[in-house]
Amino acid sequence: MTDRRWWLKLLTLMRQQEEKMQELYRTYAQLFPGHAAAWQRLSATEMEHADWVSILQTKLQEGSVHIDEGRLPLITAYESAQREVDREIARAGDTELTPAQAFSTALRLEKSLLESELFSFFAGDSRPLQELLKYLKRGTEQHIKELEQFVETETAP
Repeated sequence: MTDRRWWLKLLTLMRQQEEKMQELYRTYAQLFPGHAAAWQRLSATEMEHADWVSILQTKLQEGSVHIDEGRLPLITAYESAQREVDREIARAGDTELTPAQAFSTALRLEKSLLESELFSFFAGDSRPLQELLKYLKRGTEQHIKELEQFVETETAP
């Protein structure tokens, strides 16, 4: 069985990833005032996601969440994803980024999170846990839909 500290570290990285996405979206809101409302809405939901991950972390510490040992992710993958978001935050401040590029970058990052299926690594009998995991997945899917619409609008001739 994997050490619980390993899982707690993973959850910390997951929460930090949500917080980094929030920071990226706040940066984009400042860079693109014409789209600030959209970026601020995305930023706010990323903070909600971070809060939900914190709840999941607490439940793991309490022992009310069980881990599907057959689906172990690599912490290094999450660390790599965080470095990528950090690069995008720095890039936003250093280049003349267009709104279309920003929306495309955000879409790519959100899709990579969804495709990683990180929330499927946790199992539990409690209905609140299952609702939490569904909420996080739905939130990411909603972000993807919104970002796809913005990309389409921004790249249309």
